[in-house]
Amino acid sequence: SQLDTELDELLSRISRSSNSRATRLTACSSSSMHSSNGSLQEIAELLRNNASSAAAVSKRVRELDLLSSRVKDALQAVEDIIALRRCSERLQSALSSKDLDSACDAAAVYLELQARSASTLQHSDAYSALVQLQHGLDVLTDRLRDDADQILSALGENDDKNKATSSSDPGAQVETVRVEEMLTVVRRLVKVGLHEEAASRLCSMVKRGVEKESASVMTWLDSVVKKGGPVGSGENEVHIAALTSVFETVAAYSSSVEDGVVQLFESDRVRVQVMIALQDECDELSKRILSSYAQQRGLSQLNELVRQVEQDSSADPHREIDTAADLRRMDPLLDEMAIISQRASAYFV
Repeated sequence: SQLDTELDELLSRISRSSNSRATRLTACSSSSMHSSNGSLQEIAELLRNNASSAAAVSKRVRELDLLSSRVKDALQAVEDIIALRRCSERLQSALSSKDLDSACDAAAVYLELQARSASTLQHSDAYSALVQLQHGLDVLTDRLRDDADQILSALGENDDKNKATSSSDPGAQVETVRVEEMLTVVRRLVKVGLHEEAASRLCSMVKRGVEKESASVMTWLDSVVKKGGPVGSGENEVHIAALTSVFETVAAYSSSVEDGVVQLFESDRVRVQVMIALQDECDELSKRILSSYAQQRGLSQLNELVRQVEQDSSADPHREIDTAADLRRMDPLLDEMAIISQRASAYFV
């Protein structure tokens, strides 16, 4: 029939159209794949070229970095050598003019350069300056040690002024090397790198200083005791006056030295060492004073008397003690011992 014919024709056209579309899709897909493969190959080639370029650039950058580093090292070496020569000239000039502070500053710069650029300082161009600096540093160190020895010697001398005050009172003070001079020597030793020696010498100087300051008091005390005259009582007792003077001297040295030590040394170790040295000297002088006090006051005899009284009382509790008058001698002694304890607490607590 006509309808069947038309349907067959329509289906035929649809089939031809579908086949044509499939053919075009296949051709398009094939063309696209070929184009993609070409693009991928081009991209891969570009990546290979980029990798090669990147490697070349990286190598060049490393070469430039190395060159830059070498240039910087060379410039730094030149600067260090120039600084070394200037430092050598400054040190020699300061030593010639006996300007120890400037010499110590120059030595400190040299030590800093040595710590920072040890390899540079071995350069042949720096050798002559290095030899001069080392020689100058040795000369400077010897002078600083001589200064420290002179201070110790001055503190150990018994001058006429000390003898003149020996018959006076404990308030009279002898003229001694000032703490500032001690700290100046120590500061210079620190600048040239002798930290341990500086700390040791400071301890020796403060001990000798306390001994020097207290020498007139100790001589005065010995003279009063040897004369056998009145020694006073209570706060006016000569041993208490001498002990108080020693405590005040130690406290004054401690206060004067502490700030300087904190500024010069980074840790508290040296400050503790100095305080221990002061305490040792204080203990030594205090033992001498208390030993004289015990001997002059007859404390050993009183102690024996008290022991005897205790034994007698234990043997016969009803026995009358005939030594009450002697025991009353303990009252002022106990008062004086209380004063000694109070003075010690006031200065060292």
